[in-house]
Amino acid sequence: MELGARTFFDRLPSPWNGLGIEGNYTYIDSKNPGDRYIDINGVPHFDAPVQGLSRNNYNLTGMYEKGPISVRLAYSWRSKYLMSTNSNGTNGDYTYYSAPGTGTFTDISLPIYSDDYGTLDFGSTYRPNAHLAVSLELSNLTDEVAKTLQGGYVNNAKYVRSWFMTDRRAELSLRYNF
Repeated sequence: MELGARTFFDRLPSPWNGLGIEGNYTYIDSKNPGDRYIDINGVPHFDAPVQGLSRNNYNLTGMYEKGPISVRLAYSWRSKYLMSTNSNGTNGDYTYYSAPGTGTFTDISLPIYSDDYGTLDFGSTYRPNAHLAVSLELSNLTDEVAKTLQGGYVNNAKYVRSWFMTDRRAELSLRYNF
């Protein structure tokens, strides 16, 4: 299911009549019975979601479009999603010793998820004429850190497995069309 809307407030007095907002929300309920994982206790599960699809996603954008000026401030967020059910380092086997001399051999294939993640981005373009455009793009203004989670534990617990820093990024460009 997806809902979305966009509007410009063109009835406002100038220069505010270039303001607008846009938003959307997507909900996906997915299951992939062919994507099996084996939990920490060696129990197979066939209830994994489809890889790469978040259950919840939303985007909210404030915009200004008037004459040669275009400006956008956008926040995008997505809930956790399955990355893999058979990643290197999360599959294999081990022997669990509950007491001396009583080992239990267990196969595992723990699922890896990308955790909830949202970023705030800014973009602007100035077009003084039909040939020239100057743009400034700023990404990840809130300096978010992407995390992966490892699942397959008791009570459906998921634990942080890794962190990825994408840092803030800035891009200034000048385009000329002949």
